[in-house]
Order: sequence, then C-alpha cells, then structure tokens
Amino acid sequence: PLITILMAAVCWFSSYCKLRKSMLKSLPPALPPQMNIDGVEAYLSEHDQAEAPLQRGAESRVRWAPGHKNERVPLAVVYLHGWSASPMESDPVDVQVAEAVGAHLLRMRLRGHGLAGSLHRQGDALLLRATRHNLQEDVVRALALARLIADRVLLIGSSTG
Repeated sequence: PLITILMAAVCWFSSYCKLRKSMLKSLPPALPPQMNIDGVEAYLSEHDQAEAPLQRGAESRVRWAPGHKNERVPLAVVYLHGWSASPMESDPVDVQVAEAVGAHLLRMRLRGHGLAGSLHRQGDALLLRATRHNLQEDVVRALALARLIADRVLLIGSSTG
C-alpha cells in the first residue's frame, strides 16, 4: 500500500503543478497574514467546526514529531484523503511514513468529507461543498500550513487526494 500511496502522490503532485496560474490566483490568500505555528491546531479545528458534526476520527490534525510540538522541523508529511473519505483512511500508513522520516504529519480534511449524520447530509455535502474551487483552496491551505511547520513538504494522497 505504501508504494501505491507514494505513486499516487507523485501523479497528483504532477497534475497539481500543471494548474494554470490563473486558477490559483482566483483563490483567496491561503492563511491569515498573522498566522504562525502556534495557531495551526486552532486553525484546523475552526476549519472542521464549520461543518460539524464530523465522523469520529475524521478531524484535520497535526501529529507533531516527537519532542517537537509547535516547533518547525525539516520535513512535514501532508496527507490528502480520497473522495468521500476522511483523513483516517490511510491510518496507520501516513503515521508510519512521518515517523520513519522524523516529520510532522498534517492530515487535512477536505470540505464536504467525513461528516456525521444521515447519508442524505453526507451526500448533499459532497455535492454542494466539495467543489473544485473548495478542494483546491483546501489543498493550497494544507500546503501553506505545512510550510509553517516545516522547511520542506512531502505530499501523500490517494484517489482525489
């Protein structure tokens, strides 16, 4: 599974890099200007609370490298989940990758995903909130958050991610 995830990350990153600059210019600034590493967890919590309630384990979160909470490290692993899934779908592979390279792990829940409640609520959210614009915005924000907590970023994704 790790090879599949890494191959998916390479393919996704290649297509992401090909996005036209005009598409990225249409997105709002990735993070508030005053944002710093101490605000990352609160930022992720606010992102998730906007669509609460969530399924258990579907929350966006940072798993700090041991001994480096709220400290910038050389590498962050960002995991982007697949369509209709949530950040838990790759557990424990993304954790193992981050641990193996001594990195922070950032799991970003994409909007419209991982919601608790009826299947009708979940389906409506995917159709209404998981738009191309919102997904691009979530990815840009995840990468910006990763750059706050680390010098370099290893992007891992599956399916949509």
